[in-house]
Amino acid sequence: TQSMEPATFMAAIAKSRDGVPNGIRSLALEWLVTYLEKREKWLNKNLKQFPGLVLEACMNFLLEVDSGEDEVKAWAARMDDEEGDEDEDELMHTGEQAIDRVAAAMQLEDLGPHLFKLIGHFVAQESWQAKHAALSAMKQSAEYLEEKSQIDELARILLQHVEHPHPRVRFMSLYAIGQLANDQSPTFQEGWHQAVMPALIKMMDDPVDRVAAMAMSAFVS
Repeated sequence: TQSMEPATFMAAIAKSRDGVPNGIRSLALEWLVTYLEKREKWLNKNLKQFPGLVLEACMNFLLEVDSGEDEVKAWAARMDDEEGDEDEDELMHTGEQAIDRVAAAMQLEDLGPHLFKLIGHFVAQESWQAKHAALSAMKQSAEYLEEKSQIDELARILLQHVEHPHPRVRFMSLYAIGQLANDQSPTFQEGWHQAVMPALIKMMDDPVDRVAAMAMSAFVS
């Protein structure tokens, strides 16, 4: 059997939240993603567990959102087109870009089982950060969906979270709905128009302006 080293070592560094600088964690994730991009066919044949390992590391990065009460208030007060949020949730954005690259590099029929299993695992957790991570992963992979059943599954999960108590979860679910509408037109609109439109109209009255603005953006999509 083929060895998973140094991949398991790199994944452990990428996932380590204690005592490892963010820059080192990001480099470890970059190694994993780049290796997958360069050796996708070989990995699929010889190391089938490698994509799952990379996606797990990506999902760990998606958990890295500022979760203190003051940070959430600052997030809510800032609109998306304002300057100064480049450093906001830097690791999370690194994870998002990594998932996008992994999904672009692999056939979804090979990646899908790993991806949907992780999304299901994270969305089932109680913490809002885990749900936010799952929704973010859906947003990043919406473009690569190939079957109506996959689109339906994502739409169903996203709609369950548009009225979540936490504003960042509501925001991300709306963001992902807009992405799904853009990337999977007209299949998404044909199947989900009647369920999605009332939800978006309702969310335009969200008490958090940033969430309401995202509902309007998704509506236009």
